[in-house]
Amino acid sequence: MSTYTVIGDYPEATALPCLREGTFVEPVEAVSPTIAARVAKRRMAGGGMDSDDIAIIAVLSGDHRDL
Repeated sequence: MSTYTVIGDYPEATALPCLREGTFVEPVEAVSPTIAARVAKRRMAGGGMDSDDIAIIAVLSGDHRDL
């Protein structure tokens, strides 16, 4: 498994680390970038948010906290 940093957009993403209002950044361990994006989207939707409103902007290799 690898760590990926998923950057996504959701209008009410304020509880997670944000680049700007409505944007979330989350490290995810997964076997591929596609799976990492799905996991991050599922986590956001699990918080009571509608997954159709969540847009994945980018999936980067590595953990943003290590930069």
